[in-house]
Amino acid sequence: MRNLLRQKSIFVLCGSGGVGKTTLSAALALMGAMEGKKSLVLTVDPARRLAQAMGIRRLEDRVRPIPASAFAEAGLHPAGSLSAVMLDTRRTFDKLIEKTASSPDISARVLANPIYDHMAGFMAGSHEYMAMEKLLEFFQSGEYELLVLDTPPTRHALNFLDAPKRMLDFLDDSVFKWFIKPSMSLGRFPLRMFEKGVEFHLGLLERFTGIRILGDLAEFFGNFSGMYKGFKERAAQVRDILGSDDAAFVLVAAPNRGDIWENRYFCQRLLEEKMPLAYVIFNRLRMLDRDSEARRDNASVDELRSLLECKETNKPLDTEDLQQLLEKLRINFQRYRHLAEMDNDCIQILEKQLPADLPTVRVPLMGEHVHSMQSLHQLGQHLVSNGAGRSNKEHGHTERGNC
Repeated sequence: MRNLLRQKSIFVLCGSGGVGKTTLSAALALMGAMEGKKSLVLTVDPARRLAQAMGIRRLEDRVRPIPASAFAEAGLHPAGSLSAVMLDTRRTFDKLIEKTASSPDISARVLANPIYDHMAGFMAGSHEYMAMEKLLEFFQSGEYELLVLDTPPTRHALNFLDAPKRMLDFLDDSVFKWFIKPSMSLGRFPLRMFEKGVEFHLGLLERFTGIRILGDLAEFFGNFSGMYKGFKERAAQVRDILGSDDAAFVLVAAPNRGDIWENRYFCQRLLEEKMPLAYVIFNRLRMLDRDSEARRDNASVDELRSLLECKETNKPLDTEDLQQLLEKLRINFQRYRHLAEMDNDCIQILEKQLPADLPTVRVPLMGEHVHSMQSLHQLGQHLVSNGAGRSNKEHGHTERGNC
């Protein structure tokens, strides 16, 4: 992973929702900054504590450089820089309309159209398309040496690949032909422009709601028809960039048996689409190291007493109570080990489905939420460590794991 950070300029972290993509994206961008790169993380709906961890009050739709004080407080001295920006789908969509419209007048009419107002926020695929549009914008600017994209949360991970195509299909010329008769000239929007079946149903809806649906639809599709080519060209540009040697896809997976086949299918789709799948991160794994098991086997009442003794009051600790507590701790440890073995079994099942030469890294479940630059850096260290990977997967152990 450290070598990839030095070689690549784009990382796309993808996977199911709730597996930690946003935090890992920030950690990876931080490690890029530590390697000397001018890094930018593009994130979606980040938790407030993540923004605070990076030393800023909140993330928004403008680039926010991470202040030097945030690094200094964590004792970090990056050779590069780190910035963050949150994706705003609507504002990105608006800017794309302005770029692709044939004139400022056409752009203003589309942006003011009620149909566009609803479509921009709710149309299937718009969020994913705009994430890639934002990525293209920053890549073409040449301002940053490393871009890390946190893909939007979706019910199924492969929606990120399919959604932009669905949106372009919706805006395809065939849709215009379905709504509007080719024989009618652009600029006039009477009811006779629409096919009879569409005219009847939309006419009823307009009568009951009082909303000018027919005219708005005709005007929107009429004005937008000239922009479709621009949308399609920019989507093709993004696809070319993501399939190039500049980019690397990273799949983030959690030890959830329900997601095993989805992650396997997503890997297959990336390879079929000729996208550069470079790494798999297994995140939030419950792991044990060999020293932890040795401490459990050799634990004694005296050791427990030394850990729990209250020096302020010198209150004596009853040996029998300590013995009961020690037994409870051993039972709890056994249960934790069972969970760790379940996580390991789950990951091994997925690993067997992956290409043999695809590298993986295992990131342990952290003891607390990432709430500071220091803990974000600690997470990043797990990503770039040479000690984690497939070679250490036996029996639920890892040299880098924690108890």
